[in-house]
Amino acid sequence: MLFRSWNIASWLALRDAQGRPLGGEVLELSGASLLRKYLTKPGTRFTRGDYPKVDVATLHRSYPPSSFDVVLLDFVLEHVANHYLAILQCHRVLKPGGRLIVIVPGGAYPYHWGPWDFNRYSTDTLKVLASPFDSIELCGSWRSADMARFMVDHYPNVKFYPTRDQKVRELALSRPRQTSATLPDYGRGPSRDGSAERTSTGDAKYGDFIFAAWLVARRDRK
Repeated sequence: MLFRSWNIASWLALRDAQGRPLGGEVLELSGASLLRKYLTKPGTRFTRGDYPKVDVATLHRSYPPSSFDVVLLDFVLEHVANHYLAILQCHRVLKPGGRLIVIVPGGAYPYHWGPWDFNRYSTDTLKVLASPFDSIELCGSWRSADMARFMVDHYPNVKFYPTRDQKVRELALSRPRQTSATLPDYGRGPSRDGSAERTSTGDAKYGDFIFAAWLVARRDRK
């Protein structure tokens, strides 16, 4: 769906407008992502690895270290049993200065086959997974009570697409409530009245319905 790419696409488009496009050697794992057209650095080349034929947790079997400028995981990580190992493998194949781009389903996203479906994520999870990296450049979540109500009314066994259903299109194209969170925040836990939430700009707040979360992490060290 379009909502899961909204924030990262905007961030990549802004970088391009500023003359700082991302791209280069891109490892795109399992399927063509909507984000590929925003990786606009001249000479960008895509290497596609189809999961599970190319297992994210065993990338060392397929690619040498420091091979890619960008690794793109768009709704793939939830299908990998050992996501900690998968992130370490992504770190290994990235060049210094390279970025890992991850988009994953949140807790309100329905089960889907891919094959298998192991995990759901929040920004908290992604920040912990990104611990091998030197910095987090973008991290946030897309939340929508309207989409939750829509899914309750239409799921299970009904497929819907923004290109065919006007209501779904309106929901999928709705602007997220936030743009990004750039630093982990391990302060006080959330309270029911919202007075002690440990949130920064892109983190979900108590009671939110999280449909997708995303992360851009940078590897600097050799």
